[in-house]
Amino acid sequence: MRVRLTSWLLSATLGATLLGSVGSVAAQPHTRDHRTQPPPPPPPPPVVRGPTSAPPPSKVEQHDARRRGFVYVNGHWDWKNNGWVWMTGRWERVRAKKHWHDARWEQRGSEWVYVDGAWDDADERPRTPPPPPREDNGAPRNGFIYVKGYWEWENGGYEWEPGHYEAVRQNKQWREAHWEQRGNEWVFVEGAWVDAPRYPTTPPPPPQNESAQPPRTGFVWQPGFHEWRNGQYVWVSGRWERERADSTWVEGKWEQRGDHWEFVAGHWGSCPKYPSSPPPPLQDEAAWRAKVQAQRPGEGYQIGYWAWENCRYKWMPGGAVGRQTGKHFVPGEWVAVNGHYEFRSFHWEQDAPAPRYPTTPPPPPPNEAQPPHPGMVWVPGYHEWRNGAYAWTPGHWEKERTDAMWIEGKWEQRGDHWEFVAGHWGPFPKYPTQPPPPLQDETAWKSKVMSQRPGEAWQPGYWDWQQGRYKWMPGGVVGFHPNQHMVQGGWVPVNDHYEFHQTYYVKDAPTPTTPPHEGQGGVHHGPRSAPPPPQNEAPPAARAGFIWVRGHYQWVDDKYVWMTGRWERERAAKHWKDPEWQQRGDEWIFIEGHWD
Repeated sequence: MRVRLTSWLLSATLGATLLGSVGSVAAQPHTRDHRTQPPPPPPPPPVVRGPTSAPPPSKVEQHDARRRGFVYVNGHWDWKNNGWVWMTGRWERVRAKKHWHDARWEQRGSEWVYVDGAWDDADERPRTPPPPPREDNGAPRNGFIYVKGYWEWENGGYEWEPGHYEAVRQNKQWREAHWEQRGNEWVFVEGAWVDAPRYPTTPPPPPQNESAQPPRTGFVWQPGFHEWRNGQYVWVSGRWERERADSTWVEGKWEQRGDHWEFVAGHWGSCPKYPSSPPPPLQDEAAWRAKVQAQRPGEGYQIGYWAWENCRYKWMPGGAVGRQTGKHFVPGEWVAVNGHYEFRSFHWEQDAPAPRYPTTPPPPPPNEAQPPHPGMVWVPGYHEWRNGAYAWTPGHWEKERTDAMWIEGKWEQRGDHWEFVAGHWGPFPKYPTQPPPPLQDETAWKSKVMSQRPGEAWQPGYWDWQQGRYKWMPGGVVGFHPNQHMVQGGWVPVNDHYEFHQTYYVKDAPTPTTPPHEGQGGVHHGPRSAPPPPQNEAPPAARAGFIWVRGHYQWVDDKYVWMTGRWERERAAKHWKDPEWQQRGDEWIFIEGHWD
C-alpha cells in the first residue's frame, strides 16, 4: 500500500467524520428527545493493500552517460491492478544544493511499501573517497598536453569530468587535479599551470633505442638525447651533421650537480692528438692481398692498418713492399700509452740470429703410415730445427741391412733446451724390450704335419729374436722320448728386457736330473713345490772390487737346502744376475746365477 494513498484516504475519512459530527450537532434541538436513538456511525473506508512479494529486478536502461544540468531518474516497478508494471526513467533538471534519491520498495511486515524518489539537501563536500580514475590517455599532440579526466563533486555525488587538451605554456607545467582527505572530508584541488623547475632533480631516463646508422661519407651522426622542457624530460632524436676538418663532435651529457641535474650540450671540439679508445678490428684483406701479390710477385706485403685522421680512425689498405736482405718487415700497431693510444709505425728490423736449439718441444709428427715393402726399411720423418723454427723432413725407404737395424732419431730435453739425436744404423739388440706377439694358430699346420709323421711328438711353434725383431718359427715333429715329457720354452721378463728359455725334456719320475749347461747359467730341475721364502741375510759391509751374491735355496736329496751368500770379484763390463726359481708346467726350475 502506498504511503501517499494511505495518507490521503485517512485525511478524507477524518474530514468527512468531522463534518458529519458538526452537522449533527448543529441540527440538534435545544431540548433533547430522550425517546429517539442516535444514528449509526458511517462504515469504515475500504482498505487498499499493496503487494506481498518483492518487485522483480530493476531493468538496465540505456541513456546518455551525462547530460549537463540534468540528472537521470532511473526507472522503477509500480504496483497496478494487482500486478507489477515497469515505469520508464526520465531526466530531471538539477536543483541547486540538492541531491536526488531514487524511488525504492521497502518491506514492512508482510507487505511491500513504495517510497517515492525525492530531492534532499546535498552535502557540500564528500565524506568518502572518489572512485578509481577511468582510463583516459590522449594521443600525443604537438604544442599541447593532455589533461586527464577526474571525478568532481556535484549535488551530492561524484561525476566524471573527461580529459581535454591544453596548449603548452613556456616554462610552465600542468599540475593534475586531485582529491585530498582533510579530517573526515575530501577536498578537491583544481588542476592548474605552475612554474616549472629550472633543473630536474632526478636523472634522465635511459636513451631511446636508435637503430645503428650506416656510415655516411662526409657526415657525423649525433645521437639523440633527453632535453628538460617545461618541467619534464623530452626526447630529441639524433641527426646527421656535416663533418668539420680538425674537429670532432662531443656528445651532450647530463651531469649531477648538487641536488639537481644539468645538461652539457653537445658541441664541436678540437681533435685530440691521440685517440682514447682502441682501433676497430683489422679488416679482412685476403682477396685484396691475393690481387696485390698477383700483380707484384716476389715482393713482400704490408698489411692494412687504422690511421688517426680528423678525430677518427680511417682504414688504410695494405700494399706491396720490397724485400731487404737480412731484415724482416714489422707491421705497424696501436699501443696503449698513459690513457690513450699511439701508433708504432711499420719498419724494417735486422734479422736476429736463429737460436741453435729450440726451447719448446717439437710438434706432433704427421701420420706417415706405410704398407710393408720387402727388403726395405721405412725411416720415419722427423721435425728438424732450421733457421730458428721446426721444419718437417718427410720419411723415406732404406735398403734393409743384415748386420744392422735402423734406430729412429728422437728429440731429448737437455736442461733448458731440446736437442735432436739423429737416426742411424746400429747393431741389433741382444734381447727385445717388448713382449712377443700372440702365438699363431697352428691347428691346420699341425694336422697336416702329424698326418705325415704319425707316432711322433709335436713341438709347437714359437717367436724367435732375429735381427732386432721377432720372427715366427713354425712348429714341427720331434722324436718320441720314452718316460719323458716336454717342457715348452717361452719368453720371460728379466729386468728391463725379455729372454727366451728353450724347450727341454724331463723324466716323468720325480727323481731330480741335472740337464746339460744352457747359456751362461746352469738350469736344474726337480721339485714340484715352490721353494720357501728366502732367509733374511743381512749383507756385510761394502768390499771394494767385490759384489755380494745373496744366498738361495737349492734342491738336494729331494729337499730344499739353503746356500749361504758369498763374495764375487767384480768383472769389467759385466753384471751379476742372481739365481732364481721359475715354475714351468708342474715343476720348478732352478736357474743358476751368472755374469751377463
